[in-house]
Amino acid sequence: MSSDSSCSNPREGLSWQKLNSARSPTISAKIGVAAIQITQDTLRVGDTIHIKGHTSDFTQKIEAMQIDGKSVGEATVGESIGLRVKDHAREHDQVFKVVE
Repeated sequence: MSSDSSCSNPREGLSWQKLNSARSPTISAKIGVAAIQITQDTLRVGDTIHIKGHTSDFTQKIEAMQIDGKSVGEATVGESIGLRVKDHAREHDQVFKVVE
């Protein structure tokens, strides 16, 4: 993967924009829930994200997210969000925003 903030997935024909840094990804997860630190761009309800790690590899649309237990419509750089995930996400997984 290159060091710039976007990459493409030729298998699916999608472009991704990195939301967290490859050197310090901050994703902590319990089954069904992930906490993600936003380090680049803005994330909104309705956006599609891709979570990729050693054993994780899935894409999903964001249905809802929270900051400090309160529902929000968007999150920006520096904020930590909580959201439900359809598969198990693990610490150190990378999170990408799918850009169409």
